[in-house]
Amino acid sequence: MKSTDNIPVLRRLWKQCFEADSSFLDLFFGRGFRHCRTYTLERGGITVSALSVFPISYKSITGGYVYGVCTDPVQRGHGYAIGLLQEVERHCIENEGMEFFLLRPASPTLFGYYQRQGYSHNIFRYREKLPLAMIPAEIETNTLSASRYHSLRRRFYSGTGLIEWPEDTCGYILSYIDYCRGHAVEINGGESYLLSYPSSEDSGVIICEEAGLDIEMTSLPVVLSAIRTLYPDAVSVLLSTPSQNDGEKYLLCKPFSLPPDSSAFFSFAME
Repeated sequence: MKSTDNIPVLRRLWKQCFEADSSFLDLFFGRGFRHCRTYTLERGGITVSALSVFPISYKSITGGYVYGVCTDPVQRGHGYAIGLLQEVERHCIENEGMEFFLLRPASPTLFGYYQRQGYSHNIFRYREKLPLAMIPAEIETNTLSASRYHSLRRRFYSGTGLIEWPEDTCGYILSYIDYCRGHAVEINGGESYLLSYPSSEDSGVIICEEAGLDIEMTSLPVVLSAIRTLYPDAVSVLLSTPSQNDGEKYLLCKPFSLPPDSSAFFSFAME
């Protein structure tokens, strides 16, 4: 295992392993790569497997978000990815002070695979498809900056199990929303906020990755009005909210000390 900044090699590996277009590769390696640490495994001088770790925190506990786990298709079946993951976990515990790790399996079939590697704690979310009003309420929206997004997440969710991104990673997340032709906005001077983009399968459906919602959901009508205003041709929104031991299995956690609650708030979980 070694830490690497060899973008051309990693880009080729990603191209072999993921359904990622050139624009997304430009985005990640141009904007996101600097905010994580990437590790590779080599055999015979050839990079056969790689993964990245973004720093996160939970109630002041340092953790890592594992991202982009991949193995060269012709090198699969030798346990390279799992061996690399285990080495990276040990390194991050001993050298980075990380006490837990999160990842989002790329498909439902991979949940069991990672659970056998110690990622035994499920984090759930609830996804609900809601109709949008034909005539929205009058609202004011302003484009989110990284610092404002970071502070609004804290305001709405610090008391409910917020898994926190560093501010610089928040900036990359906003870039991703823009790549998806979406909007990341503050609503009515901080009454709420949202991160959203059109569904790739149906442009009439808006994916709301994250919204500033209180426990009573009193700000939901404001969020729905904002979405209708930002996307005049949309008819519905797919809204994601944290869920306690219910709904869709969303993330897996490998806890080494205090695991996140099942309803921990974690948005924009990059696969």
